[in-house]
Amino acid sequence: MTLEKAVKPVIIGISDTKLTDREKALLHEHSPLGIALFVRNIKTDEKGKQNKEALAQLITDIKEILGENSIIAIDQEGGRVQNQLSIMHLLLKILVI
Repeated sequence: MTLEKAVKPVIIGISDTKLTDREKALLHEHSPLGIALFVRNIKTDEKGKQNKEALAQLITDIKEILGENSIIAIDQEGGRVQNQLSIMHLLLKILVI
């Protein structure tokens, strides 16, 4: 077994609110254990309301490639950068359904 095959990414981030074709190919090729979600991955309307359906679809798309047991992590920073706390609540609502 080569080092490249023995070592794989653990958690990676994605660029936007939907997987790009390149990201899908990378997920298939490298099979990371999961994805870290950031504010950029949460679709919001002009009033800043988060789109629950878009986030649910993104999670579904990720799990279709990586499997049901893949990790979906949240990049939650403390201090002045607390804007993702509502993302955690949104994710919990989606995952409980």
